[in-house]
Amino acid sequence: MIYHTRAHAGAALAAAEALGRPVVLLTPPGGHAYLGAAYLKRAAESAAARHPGAAYDLVLDCGRDAAAALDAMRRGWRRVLFTGPAGARAKLAEAGGGCGVEVLTRPPPALDLLGRADPPGACRAWLSEPD
Repeated sequence: MIYHTRAHAGAALAAAEALGRPVVLLTPPGGHAYLGAAYLKRAAESAAARHPGAAYDLVLDCGRDAAAALDAMRRGWRRVLFTGPAGARAKLAEAGGGCGVEVLTRPPPALDLLGRADPPGACRAWLSEPD
């Protein structure tokens, strides 16, 4: 699920917990620049504290911004999405590999919750679909 707020993250995690399905919480493209990586991480972690039975992965979409990806690694993000040049990607993977950070090159399938009239219902429907 692409989450923009703590409420979005909470809706995704509540659905994951209720259905016993894991969920990927993916930040919006460019969200690190206009919302901030720290806010996005706190929003997800705060929601996760209310849904301890939810299995989830947290991914920061850094787009082509290698500096944002490196900064995210330093701030404790364990998965980052980087779509920039292969050389920069290799350097990020090398930098993150030693501390267990995974650098993704493609976004996982995700439902964007922005503008959804019923985010909890959309999350339940998305997670109810067969893989």
